Amino acid sequence: MQLARSTSALAILWLSACGQATSDTATLYRNSSLNASMRIHFASFDTPEDGYYNLSNCQMAARVLNANVDANAERNGGSRDVSLGFWCESGGFNDEGMVPLSFESELPTDAR
Repeated sequence: MQLARSTSALAILWLSACGQATSDTATLYRNSSLNASMRIHFASFDTPEDGYYNLSNCQMAARVLNANVDANAERNGGSRDVSLGFWCESGGFNDEGMVPLSFESELPTDAR
């Protein structure tokens, strides 16, 4: 019984720590074709590195995801809906705020 209580308490502490964003956190958002002003949480970048590291990695992921959206539209013979995409912001998830008017896209390069 004591082990079960200890395990439960540990699980609660672990889960509560998972949801805490720091000022060094970067959040990757996307919006929706159903509502282009909707801010949907896609991922959080919250390594113990500084905020620049997390934001840089988030922005790289956003550019690649947007490039993938471009490529899929082209592959399907259409054009991309320019009002939809992925973007990053510093800090934890916030469902209030503006959606960008444009979205950067870039495929990875072979940097050797």
